[in-house]
Parts: sequence; structure tokens; C-alpha cells
Amino acid sequence: MPLPVPKKNQEEDNFIASCMSSDTMLKEYPNQKQRAAICYSQFNRKKKKNEGSMHETKWDENDVSRVIIE
Repeated sequence: MPLPVPKKNQEEDNFIASCMSSDTMLKEYPNQKQRAAICYSQFNRKKKKNEGSMHETKWDENDVSRVIIE
């Protein structure tokens, strides 16, 4: 199944909540940290695409639910 993507102008908190509770995401990614990492990645990917940003995204090696944007 396709991964959830944020709707135009959807707030981060709103998207993350809906992504985390999505039936597809719960089924395919039962591990909460992995699901969170994917949801944040999807949000940031869409945000970068909309902004045309050239920032680099890195994962915090100690906590995969956190994304570091430089």
C-alpha cells in the first residue's frame, strides 16, 4: 500500500497523528519508532519539495524518531 502523504498546507502535528494511526501504517510498521521515522520522513520530504529546500536530512542515531535538518 502507498505511504500516507501530507495534504497541502497540513500542519505537521496533524499529519503525524493521522499517519501514525493509519491502518496501513499500523499493519506494515507495528514498531512505533519505525512508523514515526517514516511519518516524519514523509512530512519532511513533502515540505522540502514544496519549499525547494536544499537542506540535508539526517537521522539521530540514538533516536530514530528524531530528524535533524541542517
